[in-house]
Order: sequence, then C-alpha cells, then structure tokens
Amino acid sequence: MKKSFLLTLASAAMSVGLTSCSPYSSHYSAILMVENHTPKNSSISFQSLKGTFVFNMSFGSDNSKLTYSGKIDSGAANIYYDNSGTKEQLFTLKAGEDVQDTFTELHEGKLYIIIETVDACKAGEFHFVIS
Repeated sequence: MKKSFLLTLASAAMSVGLTSCSPYSSHYSAILMVENHTPKNSSISFQSLKGTFVFNMSFGSDNSKLTYSGKIDSGAANIYYDNSGTKEQLFTLKAGEDVQDTFTELHEGKLYIIIETVDACKAGEFHFVIS
C-alpha cells in the first residue's frame, strides 16, 4: 500500500513538473521523429506526423529575423507563429511542396511556432532559425 501511494505521488509530481506556462501545447502522434530545439534554432524531421507540435523560442532583439523552411511528401499542414499574444499564420504546406523564406517582423521576447497537420503528414521536415 505504501509503495503504490509513493508511486502515485511521484507520478503526480512529474505531471505537475512537466506542465508549463505556454499558451500552446503539443499533442501529436509520430513515427521516426527527430527534434532539435534551442532558443534560436529549432527543427523537426519525421516519417509520419499527425496533430500539433509546438516550438517555444526566445530572443533579445527587435531586429531579429526568422528564417524557415519546410517540406512534406504527403498530407498538409498549417504553420502559425505567436510573437505578440496573437496566433497568426506563417505559411501553409501541401503534399510535394517545399517552402523557404524569411520573416522580419519579430519583436523581442518569446516566439511560439505551431505546426498543425490538416492531414497526416509523411516524410517531412521543418527548420526555424532566429538570427
């Protein structure tokens, strides 16, 4: 009895410890996914992705820019950003498309990148770099 109580308590502590103050959360299913995430350089590549994946980035200058790229072999995804408390669309990606661009309207502080799949995406990758 004592052991199961301790396991329940440890599990509850981990759940509380893993929550964050972010207004967005990831909830997805993936196959063969690799993620790289630092405050200024984030990327994801996958064989299959379905759901919502969120990057939380930060930087210290209003003169910063976001360079991004993405491609998927099948499916569709909408990619959003939030840098000022409002979620806005950055780009849309459909099967077979390849996107590379730069966004310069960033404000110092936090930047959330939200990848939302419309259809399950296959064989894709996304890269986001703040400079």
